[in-house]
Amino acid sequence: MKQITILGGGISGLSAAWYLAKALPATTRIVLLERSAHLGGWLNSHRSKSGTLFETGPRSLRPKGYTGLLTLNLASELGLTEELLVATKSSPASKHRLIYRGDQLHLLPYDLNSLLFKQPEVLRGTTFAFMKEPFVPARRDDADESIHDFIARRLSPKFAEDIVGAVIHGIYAGDAKNLSLKAVMPFLHEAERKYGSIILGGILGMKSDPRVKELREKLQSENPEMWGKLQDASIYSFKEGIQALSDGIVRSLKRFPNVILKTEVDCDRLEFGQVAKVVLKNGESYESDHVISTIPSTRLAPMLPKPIPTLSQTVGADVGVVNLSYAGKGVLPIDGFGYLVSPAEKEAVLGVVFDSSNIPEQDAGKDITRMTAMIGGHRFKELFGEPESVDPEHLLHVAKSTIARHIGVSKEPLESQVSIQAQCIPQYTVGHRERLGETHAHLKKLYPNQLSVTGASYLGVSVNDCVASSYELVNSLVATEFRGVTGLEKSEED
Repeated sequence: MKQITILGGGISGLSAAWYLAKALPATTRIVLLERSAHLGGWLNSHRSKSGTLFETGPRSLRPKGYTGLLTLNLASELGLTEELLVATKSSPASKHRLIYRGDQLHLLPYDLNSLLFKQPEVLRGTTFAFMKEPFVPARRDDADESIHDFIARRLSPKFAEDIVGAVIHGIYAGDAKNLSLKAVMPFLHEAERKYGSIILGGILGMKSDPRVKELREKLQSENPEMWGKLQDASIYSFKEGIQALSDGIVRSLKRFPNVILKTEVDCDRLEFGQVAKVVLKNGESYESDHVISTIPSTRLAPMLPKPIPTLSQTVGADVGVVNLSYAGKGVLPIDGFGYLVSPAEKEAVLGVVFDSSNIPEQDAGKDITRMTAMIGGHRFKELFGEPESVDPEHLLHVAKSTIARHIGVSKEPLESQVSIQAQCIPQYTVGHRERLGETHAHLKKLYPNQLSVTGASYLGVSVNDCVASSYELVNSLVATEFRGVTGLEKSEED
C-alpha cells in the first residue's frame, strides 16, 4: 500500500492531509505525525471556567484575495457556515485601527476623507511623501533589501519607523529593519521594478486574478449562505474561535479510513533509500513513498542525513501572549481593532488587540471586555531571556502596567492567561527568497521525489498563506505523481 507521511499537525499539515485525502484513492495511506497532544498548531482557542474565550494564537482571518478565498472554500466544505462570525467593513474594528507613538494613540485614516482632513500627527508630512514618490528614482539592481530601507528610501524614514514598523510588529512580531522586502512585501518590490514607483505600480499593475474569480464563483454557487454573510466582511472568525477551522479538518479527516492521525510522537531523523523512512525517538519507524514536512525548517534541518544549511537560517520570533478579561463593556477608550506600537517607543508590548470589539458575539452575552497583549517578538530574548525560563507572572505584570499607561485601563482583570509561544512566527530576513532557491535546489538534488516542504517557514506565515501553500503543493504532487516537486517551485520565479 502506497504511503504518504506528513510531519506536523498544525494548519499546514492538516490542510495538506485533507487535500491529499480528497485527491488520492483510498488505497493510499496518509499518516500525519504530530509531536504534541494538540492538533492545530498555533490555532488554539478555548473557554475559561467562566466561559470566556481566549485565543493564544491567530484570532481572525481576512476573506479577500486568492488565499483568503481558498480558506473560505475550505471552511465551507467543512460545514462551518453556521459557526461563522464577521466584522463588517463599517464596524469599529475595521474603521478604528490605532498606532501608539509619542505617548499617545493615533487613529489611522480609514477612507479618503479621513486621510485628507483628519490626518493624525503621526502621519504629518506623509501626504507630500506620497505625492513625490513617483518621482523618486528606482533602484537599478534587483537585490533584496529590508522593508524599512525600502519605505524610508521611497517615502520617508518617519513613515517607515512609525507606521510600517508598527505593522510589521503586528503581523510578524519582527523588525522591519531586518525583514526582507522580496519575501514579505513582494508586490512593493515588483511595483518599483516594473513601474519605477509604488503609486504607479498600484494603479497600472492592477490585474484580476482568474483564480479569484473561479473561487468566488465556486463559493457563491455551492454555499450562497456563507457568501451572503461575507459580502461586507473585513475579517471573520468562528463562534468558538479560530480553532474551529483546524478542529473541522480533524473531524473530516477521521472519516477517511486511509488517514491516520498520530499525536505525541516525536520524529528523530529521516532516512532515504528505496523508500523514505521516518524514524521516531521511541524507535518506531514509518516507511513512506513520500514525506511532506510542515514543521519549522529549523526542526527539519537536523533530521536530514545530508545537510541543507539554509533550512537552519529561518528562525522564529518568541511572543508572550497575555489574554485579559475585564468586567463591563465601557472599558476601552475607543471601540476598534486595537493598537500597534511604533518600534521607536522601545516598548516590550508589540500591540494590543481589542477582542471584544472585533468579534463581540464571542463574548456570548457576558458583560466583559476581552483584550490580548502581544509581548517581545524579535526582542523577546533581549528583554526577558530564554522563553522557557521566563516567569509568566512577569509578562502579566508587563501587559497590565503597559495597558494602564497606554489606554488608562488600570483596574484588575477578572481573568487572565499567559502563554509563551516560542519560535512561533518565522522571520523572513533579507535574502530569504534567495535562500529558498538554494533550499529548492538542494531538495531536488539530495532527496528527489521523496521529500517536499510546506508551512510557515517558507512562503507566508498567515493561516491563509499556509492553507494555500499546502493546497498548491498537493496539487503539484498529485499532477506529477509525486515526482520532482519540492514545494518551493515559486523560488524559480525570482
